Amino acid sequence: MREVADRVAALLPSAGDALPFRNFGWEIINTVARDLHGKRPITFQALKRAAIDHPIKPLSDRPREHYQKMSAALVPILSKLSSDVLCPKDGGLVWDDVDAQRQVVYFSLGSLLGGETAGAVAKTTLLDLQSYVGARYAYAKGHGPLWLFVDELGDVVTPEFVSLLNKSRGAGLRIVACAQTAADLEAALASRARALQVLGNANSVIQFRAQCAPDAEVFSEMSGEQLIRMHSEAAAYEPALFGSGLKSVDDFRARFGETTDWRPQALVPPWAVVQLATFHFFGRCGGKVFRGRVPLLR
Repeated sequence: MREVADRVAALLPSAGDALPFRNFGWEIINTVARDLHGKRPITFQALKRAAIDHPIKPLSDRPREHYQKMSAALVPILSKLSSDVLCPKDGGLVWDDVDAQRQVVYFSLGSLLGGETAGAVAKTTLLDLQSYVGARYAYAKGHGPLWLFVDELGDVVTPEFVSLLNKSRGAGLRIVACAQTAADLEAALASRARALQVLGNANSVIQFRAQCAPDAEVFSEMSGEQLIRMHSEAAAYEPALFGSGLKSVDDFRARFGETTDWRPQALVPPWAVVQLATFHFFGRCGGKVFRGRVPLLR
């Protein structure tokens, strides 16, 4: 039942002062899930009814005002996910069946129509899939490779998604994720370090033209450096008197020199990422960096 509590708690904010509310929400859902186990299906509607609408014992025995305050973060999440579509009485989406039958599952969430609900559904879906991927990883089960395509990653990413990236190869999962900027990941995860974790766990990165310097700098740093051969020449002219110590002469002495040095330079400088042409991109795959162009199909 801890798995149910983990999934719901992952949807709650955890930064700063929100962490105690998230921990309290986890404890509430864990209590409800344990009570419902074996009695009725554990759906979001059942969780909302037993945790918020009509709290079960021992939740109902707690001070009411304190309970309502600490569980306030659960109300919008459970309300968004308590629709009949997400809580069917019979059947439902089973990842094991999808894997066994090699099916294609497509979620059209309409985020422009209802961004908050769409984001909650998408995050829940990824968390549910992560649970199945975890079982494949732990028990070597599965029926072949799985492909996961995620558009607008910044709208659905959670800290738990980093674990999915870490274990994906061992579980036979291939992830293709698209995002507009690194700032979207940072805003969603409330941490620049976590945003860089997502990028750092990506085996291959395709970078189209960046609209802002920080994104260009991130890819430039990921691409590394190369040694550039620097060759310089110098010339100096001086009166011969100063160089020879002889008496005054109407002559000059010339000195010429050249040096060669190796200096590290960015393999892909940030300005090159910002100035990419339409459909052109830089890529990093298998430790190699390359430049390419997407063909225009007609």
